[in-house]
Amino acid sequence: KLTKKLNLENNVIFTGELPRKQAIDSLEFSDIFILLSDSETFGLCYLEALAKNNIVIAKKNDGIDGILKDNINAFLVSKDPIEIKNVLNKIINLTDNEIIEIQNNIKNTILAYKEQDAARNYINNIQ
Repeated sequence: KLTKKLNLENNVIFTGELPRKQAIDSLEFSDIFILLSDSETFGLCYLEALAKNNIVIAKKNDGIDGILKDNINAFLVSKDPIEIKNVLNKIINLTDNEIIEIQNNIKNTILAYKEQDAARNYINNIQ
């Protein structure tokens, strides 16, 4: 209702639940991924969104904030609607250079989680 009221039907898509492959493929057509879950510990979906070059907005003080760094490779917020609105406005007003910097940081984050590197880091942490 709010999307319609604000005349954003062409900008916001609510897909509902999708099969995994279709969900990942749909990230190709988005610029921003928002998930403010209360129970995510690691959240592979965040990395999948980053891999599709989406700017990620995630919840502060949740498991993923060890990987997502606020204002560096993502944006971390509470569930406060005003804070979310402020972050979205900030993203909308990013300069081209700021977007390029964030995208470079996103790429570096994703490269650190390639299968072989992630496995090596996991084994090193266990040892």
